[in-house]
Amino acid sequence: MEAKGASEQAALQRLRIGTVLANAPQPIDTISLVKDQIAALAVAPDGKSFAGVDNKRTVYLVDVASGSMRWHVDASPKSFGMLMGDGPLELRFSPDGHCLIGSSKTDFGAAASTLRPHHIDNVLIDVDNGRVAEPPPAFADFLATAYADDG
Repeated sequence: MEAKGASEQAALQRLRIGTVLANAPQPIDTISLVKDQIAALAVAPDGKSFAGVDNKRTVYLVDVASGSMRWHVDASPKSFGMLMGDGPLELRFSPDGHCLIGSSKTDFGAAASTLRPHHIDNVLIDVDNGRVAEPPPAFADFLATAYADDG
């Protein structure tokens, strides 16, 4: 642009590119993931750990500082006894970071959602020890599980 006498346009382009570069996200660190296949990730509220899940529903917690796995647990469906809720999980931490909730991503269609809970097969994991919470004995014949955001 400058070689063709368009120095004002060249200056404007340099300003535009500089603004984009100055405001674009910049990675500050990277961490190797402990699994090859990852279906979902969730970052803990304090940013010190993240949870991941593979397509076989193995959920794991990784310490961000060291990159080491703190625990892993099988989060296979605990309800239905059928394969309806065995799809990949979406993960979310409770606001206090002590619970991890996995929700089935299986889509049953709009009509089915009026008959069933939206997240038909939730799993609740205690972040401190990596244990899947079992429903109380009073709910031995339960059909589906759903947990509030605070676990």
